[in-house]
Amino acid sequence: MIIIGVDPGKTTGVCVSDLTNNKLTPVFSYEDDISAVQETIQKAERVFEDPVVVVVEDVVKTGRMNKDKFDQIVAFDRARTATKGEAVIIPPEATKKHKVKPPKIVKGRHARDAFRVIIAYLIREGKYEHITVDQG
Repeated sequence: MIIIGVDPGKTTGVCVSDLTNNKLTPVFSYEDDISAVQETIQKAERVFEDPVVVVVEDVVKTGRMNKDKFDQIVAFDRARTATKGEAVIIPPEATKKHKVKPPKIVKGRHARDAFRVIIAYLIREGKYEHITVDQG
């Protein structure tokens, strides 16, 4: 199974990982504008033979509206649109709760946050305790 974690924002983090035989292996990650993320999701759905699950960190809905929050909302909406509304949504608290150190291949703060989105999804699904993370 291919899992794409997305940390939405002005600079959106993405981590594409492969979960096979209870081993989670980050394939690649990056930080970019949200338009690149839409392209990644669409390509992944065409290229990979395995099922693709897109997991997006939800937007913090409290507090004042500012430019950063607006950019996060736009990025979140575009990621959901790219999946035709089928993305799995993970609350921000879930990604902050578990301090899992991402493998060295995952570079950049937002990409590491996207990896943590994947971990939060696996924990929620009850799969995390059964997997190992390839630290490559």
